[in-house]
Amino acid sequence: MSSAPSPRESRASFHSSSVENVAKCPLFSPASARTDGQSDVTGDPASYNLVAQASYAAVVADRDARPTLAEVQDARVGSIVLAKDWETNAVSLCFGLQKTDDLVSWTAFKEFKLTLPLDESKKWLRLILPE
Repeated sequence: MSSAPSPRESRASFHSSSVENVAKCPLFSPASARTDGQSDVTGDPASYNLVAQASYAAVVADRDARPTLAEVQDARVGSIVLAKDWETNAVSLCFGLQKTDDLVSWTAFKEFKLTLPLDESKKWLRLILPE
């Protein structure tokens, strides 16, 4: 005499047969699902918050065309390059003067801070000391 399957055995059997049925379905295959998904993403990358290769290449080319800080500093021997503070759109120059009576012992004399506002398009200033 055979007994009825338990609810757990019935669920396991149903799950197993469902997986087998999906895998045998001619409309579904992991390979075609992957290809379809890739086509969806590459066909409309903006809807997936991705950037097209051409847009990325344009941004990289723009970045690479700009001078680097090292290149700007090498533009003139002995110059000091000041970078803009992006939050305040300004450059601050802070320096101090010292005094001495004997050219050996120096003491602080006065400190200065000069803040220069820059418009959006300006990013750098160069400080030079006249001869």
